[in-house]
Amino acid sequence: MAVKLFPVRFRCGRGRSRVVAGVWAVPVLVLPLMSVTACERELTEPECEQLLDRYVELLARSRMPDASAESVEQMQSEARERVRSSPRFRDCREFFSRRDFDCAIQEAKTVDELERCLL
Repeated sequence: MAVKLFPVRFRCGRGRSRVVAGVWAVPVLVLPLMSVTACERELTEPECEQLLDRYVELLARSRMPDASAESVEQMQSEARERVRSSPRFRDCREFFSRRDFDCAIQEAKTVDELERCLL
């Protein structure tokens, strides 16, 4: 089965155009799309803390449905203090993607759902 080539026209400065064969067009068209998805903004330290806070909140609510907001905030504060020196927490920015973060913060309603977001 032969690969069907198709011409793709690109603008090359000063109004000139160049026709590129289809075999070259695929990498030329796909690579910029890949770089857009690969270059998503890295998480910030406050976002890592927000992720931890969300996890602690969901965990507290699952174990103690009647927990007050103050007790949940206290648990979050204690968890932040415990993980500050952890190398794993510092790696959060590199380990989790923007998509993982968005899923965990916006979509997860339970601890299990949050954990699935981060897998």
